[in-house]
Amino acid sequence: LLVVVVVSVVPLGLVVHGEPRFVFFPVWLLIAAGSALVVELVRRLPARLLPVAVVVAAFMWLPLFAETVRQADHNAEARGETLAVVEDASNVIELDGAGSCAVLTTYNPQVTWYSTCFTGLFRPGRDDLGIADLAGERLYALLFVNGKREPVGEERQAYLELGPTEMVPAQNGVIGDATIVDINEG
Repeated sequence: LLVVVVVSVVPLGLVVHGEPRFVFFPVWLLIAAGSALVVELVRRLPARLLPVAVVVAAFMWLPLFAETVRQADHNAEARGETLAVVEDASNVIELDGAGSCAVLTTYNPQVTWYSTCFTGLFRPGRDDLGIADLAGERLYALLFVNGKREPVGEERQAYLELGPTEMVPAQNGVIGDATIVDINEG
């Protein structure tokens, strides 16, 4: 099992961004191998030392559990701060887009949730820029300064020229300011 873990995790770490979905299975294998090792070690202990081993294991596990909870809480807060501008921009769209609306964005799940609008992806290579994929009375494009997979250069400019824009300032610099393009008014 350890060979499988090393052979899968090391190339992932060297070639691909180490997202949890890529390392979940190797980590699970590592836990299984570690558990098998612990069971083998416990079998070799004399019976009189088993209660001591259980107490030691419990005390070793508590700090690990506490750190895991603290780290998960920290990650959730950081992610929330990063996506605050997505929520703010989506709320602006929700207030403006009474009725059915649709938004071109790269943050589809978040914008769908916060704005209650249908969302579609940018299609910069197409003549219609992906607008034909949208269905709604009010149409928008939502761009971010440092967003993931955002159109850049001339492609970004093509989206910005679709209609009047409204800037939504970011609370931090991770994603950057948001620009809402009102395609209906263009």
